[in-house]
Amino acid sequence: MKNKTQLSLFSTGTVAFLLTGFSLTWSPEAEACGPESYIGEVCLTAANFCPERTVEANGALMDIARNTTLFSLLSCQYGGDCRTTFALPDLRGRAPVHYGTPPGGANRPWGMYYGYQSIVQSASQLAEHSHTAVVGPSGGQSEVYASGVVSLPVTASAKIATSVAVNASNTPEDHAVLGPTGSPLAKAYSEPGTVADLTIGSEGAVTGAATGLVKLPVTGSGGINAVVIKSTGDSAPMPVEGPRLAMHYCIVVDGIYPPRG
Repeated sequence: MKNKTQLSLFSTGTVAFLLTGFSLTWSPEAEACGPESYIGEVCLTAANFCPERTVEANGALMDIARNTTLFSLLSCQYGGDCRTTFALPDLRGRAPVHYGTPPGGANRPWGMYYGYQSIVQSASQLAEHSHTAVVGPSGGQSEVYASGVVSLPVTASAKIATSVAVNASNTPEDHAVLGPTGSPLAKAYSEPGTVADLTIGSEGAVTGAATGLVKLPVTGSGGINAVVIKSTGDSAPMPVEGPRLAMHYCIVVDGIYPPRG
């Protein structure tokens, strides 16, 4: 018979003690994963294997015909077809919690798997927020100049002055003007004192064309019809797990059938 003061290597530490005077007595019935454990109990071990009479709680399918006692306790709560197979709890990468509905929380039925190691957030899961868009140039009024070569018709009145009597002649020619006052009729036309082409119309009207560089102020308003802010980010999965330590979860498959309390 095993010494009652000796603890099993695979005990989880949930050992019941009875206080008698100043001594402590160990109860083997409370030992988890030991030879006298209840079928269906789950224990955690730091060893690299599960102890005798236990198997890893890794979701493996079990044959109902060969494990009728364990099937009577687990049924198909953790998987299986319930005709020839049933599944063990799968605690790989998971932390067990008590089933039920906590105050203010969601209902977690017995044997329900839930939760994720990581998530990818969608736009609907983000908190309401805004983005600042910097766009240039900004809308509004500003002074704008346009430049170019223009040709404008010009009509004006002018007095045609006489020219000095140089190279005068009696023959009218292009660009010639009347000679000075007192000049004899002979040599009545002199060479022009201007290089502009002038057309002398009725009543002394002078017409022509003005050309050159013109700079005109132009006023107006501008704006932006629409601003599109591009999406950013890579939609990479975001871990949601807390700090964890991977160890072996084991379930008792051969032991004492648990009595109802």
